[in-house]
Amino acid sequence: MGDAAPLIKDSMAAQIHGVGVPPLKELAMSVRQLATLVRAGVVIHTALETVALQCENPSLKQSFEEVAREVTGGASLSKAMARHPRVFDDPFVNAVDAGQMSGKLDLILMRLATFMEIGLKRRASVKAALRHPVIVLCAFTAAFFFLVRFVVPQFTNIFSRLHTNGADIGE
Repeated sequence: MGDAAPLIKDSMAAQIHGVGVPPLKELAMSVRQLATLVRAGVVIHTALETVALQCENPSLKQSFEEVAREVTGGASLSKAMARHPRVFDDPFVNAVDAGQMSGKLDLILMRLATFMEIGLKRRASVKAALRHPVIVLCAFTAAFFFLVRFVVPQFTNIFSRLHTNGADIGE
């Protein structure tokens, strides 16, 4: 019983810090590999096991292995994926379900992979577009604080030594 507490604490920490969420880039690559295997006629549970072997991310690997076991046990692919919401979100699972129903699973998986890759490219372009304005904003903020901290006190000292008010200068 004493050994269970650290395991629970570690799994809770992993959930809080998002350790169980795989990188979108690797998920997209794995889904594309799965689509290619399905298109080639490989049985779905074998395709899932093959993709799991090629995954570098431990949480993604574990998810694909568990989905493969569940599919081997008789569950549908979409229902097995739905049990892993940190990896496969609802729209993804619904698209896989539609692909299974229509018999176009390979096409749907390929489109999902493409959609994820486009999302990655957009995210990267937004980061690149925001980089310059953030740098400029930080520079202006630093300049403002420098002026307030060092320059304005110097003028205050000069005016206090002259025994004059700064507002009187314009008159």
